[in-house]
Amino acid sequence: DIVTLDPHEATDTYSIEAIDMIYEQLVSVSNDGEYHSELAENWEISGDTQYVFHLRKGVRFHNGREMKAEDVVFSLERAKNNSASKSSLENVDSIEALDDYTVKLTTCKPYSALMRNLASSYTSIVCKAAIIDDELKEISGTGPMIFTEYQPNYQMILTRNDKYWGEKAQ
Repeated sequence: DIVTLDPHEATDTYSIEAIDMIYEQLVSVSNDGEYHSELAENWEISGDTQYVFHLRKGVRFHNGREMKAEDVVFSLERAKNNSASKSSLENVDSIEALDDYTVKLTTCKPYSALMRNLASSYTSIVCKAAIIDDELKEISGTGPMIFTEYQPNYQMILTRNDKYWGEKAQ
């Protein structure tokens, strides 16, 4: 059974499998090691320590709110400060919103694992409004599936997100 649907808390396989259908990250990585755009439409790497991500416009969380840079900054800061997920961002010095659709990450030293770590469920982007007192109160990602129902040790029902920005789930 799943333990949690909080992407910054999950450490078990079953939870992560569900999380990966509900939430998304800035980038994804293919089996051949190539990085692909996900919530970040594109990005630039300046020098060895600055990464600027340009977010997709019009992406909506399952609750209808538009995903913006403030959600990305909030999510990555939360992941960075959480005991389960902090190692993914351990060398990130700062995370800042440059505008509603641009986020800049600065590392304290060259950090070759950053892009791979940004593709992990630990760095999933959550709706800032869904977190109250650092607790996930609403399961609302941007992914291809929407959390519908959960009965512990029996079933979890996800439904297709027909408003998904990318290819619709089968």
